[in-house]
Amino acid sequence: MLNPPLYYPAVIALLTFVLLFTAPTLFISPVFAQGEPAGQDQAAPPQGSIKIEPRLAEAPADPKKVIANINGEPVTQADLDQEIAALLNRMGAGGVPPAMLEQYRARLEPRAFDQLVLKSQLRDYATKNNVVVSDQEVDDEIKKISANFPDPEAFKAALAKQNMTIESLTGEIKKDFLLANAVKHYTSSLPQPATPELEAYYKEHSKDFSHPESVSASHILIGATEGTDPQVKSASLAKAQALRDQLRGGADFAELARTNSSCPSSQRGGDLGSFERGQMVPEFEDAAFKLKPGEISDVVETKFGYHIIKVTQHADAGTEPFEKVSKEVKESMQQKTLSDWFDQLIQGAKVEKL
Repeated sequence: MLNPPLYYPAVIALLTFVLLFTAPTLFISPVFAQGEPAGQDQAAPPQGSIKIEPRLAEAPADPKKVIANINGEPVTQADLDQEIAALLNRMGAGGVPPAMLEQYRARLEPRAFDQLVLKSQLRDYATKNNVVVSDQEVDDEIKKISANFPDPEAFKAALAKQNMTIESLTGEIKKDFLLANAVKHYTSSLPQPATPELEAYYKEHSKDFSHPESVSASHILIGATEGTDPQVKSASLAKAQALRDQLRGGADFAELARTNSSCPSSQRGGDLGSFERGQMVPEFEDAAFKLKPGEISDVVETKFGYHIIKVTQHADAGTEPFEKVSKEVKESMQQKTLSDWFDQLIQGAKVEKL
């Protein structure tokens, strides 16, 4: 199945990222501290539950209406709506409830408009600097896309479902690769930062290379909520204590989690991955952060039931040494330089909102 965006060159993805780095968070994962059992596989929203359409859902404006002129080029409502839809899709908005979609669309509208401005400026930059897109680039990209389909006819059929043809796809690819190549042209002209510059940037942005205290842990949950019948709750506690005794006797933690835990993490042997303070309910957090790697807790009661926790790693808060993150520092510095350039382009555009 062919889903938009059909292609997304790395530099274009970067362009979108720069515009979104201050965007509101669309999803708050329902982690344990917010009322979900630890380990519940809900970190990512369900995909495909809503198809993001280019038009606004309620009282859509006339898509052909010209809403602005950017560098002398008319911009229609459809252009803006399409940009908003692209941003929502890039941010993974497939699981946002329909009632909330309009709120996110409204909040993203200024960024979507900025992206239209930026694209116009990048096209101007490409023209002034003789930046072009080669036929080879386009052909290679089409081959990558078509490789996802069993045969050429299936590829054409998928395009047709989106009212596209090979020719129209080629045109879209050329447009986006022109933007990508404009950015590449600019970045290739920049001098490589020297070590003293990188070290100075590292010191100024040390928080970006810091990490909070965290633990990696697994658990076994014997469910028993507040409304559970007292006898059932007592039986759940007894089961948890019996499992703890088995673990003291050398039983395999992951195997007991797979066969006994009522948490979805049981499929991974109880593995919850890594988490920081504030992500779990207090009782669970207190027990986990007191354990040393390899240690197993006594039975811990929370509003979800009875837990047995095993910590596999405990990382103290701290800042990574420059030598370890020098590559990331360089990338972050270059990202900042590119972001500043994008801001300059947006501010320097001739924009007339109608």
